[in-house]
Amino acid sequence: MLEDFDTVVIFPDPSWRSLDLKQLCQKLGIAGVLQESRVQKIVYSDRYLNSSSAKILASLLPGSWLDNDSHLTIRIQQLKQEYDQQDTRRRAEIEQTVATLPGKIKVEMQPYFQRHQPLPHRRELTIQLQGNLTYRIIFD
Repeated sequence: MLEDFDTVVIFPDPSWRSLDLKQLCQKLGIAGVLQESRVQKIVYSDRYLNSSSAKILASLLPGSWLDNDSHLTIRIQQLKQEYDQQDTRRRAEIEQTVATLPGKIKVEMQPYFQRHQPLPHRRELTIQLQGNLTYRIIFD
């Protein structure tokens, strides 16, 4: 009775460690989702995202589904050390890493002192296609 027919749960197995990004996209169904229509908006939340992980994200997203009118927002959480030292290098590095993607790109760093309204611990990718069809992928 509690099944949601619009939800698909994919449980990776250990053999997935040897997959490249293209194969991983196919296993997760991301490739099929993105090929359905043009992307209107993508929001990726990852409180601990760094530039090396941003490279993986940037390599997952390019394709004919993104254009100059697409919006990409990346949300991260400022760490205590970054707050204490007023350091925004991580945000700048992420911005630089994803700058090659088409569209309007914004990296939002939630200030450390606002951690009482934290970003979810999980990594979450929300893809809104033209026609308002929305997919949410939770990497937990």
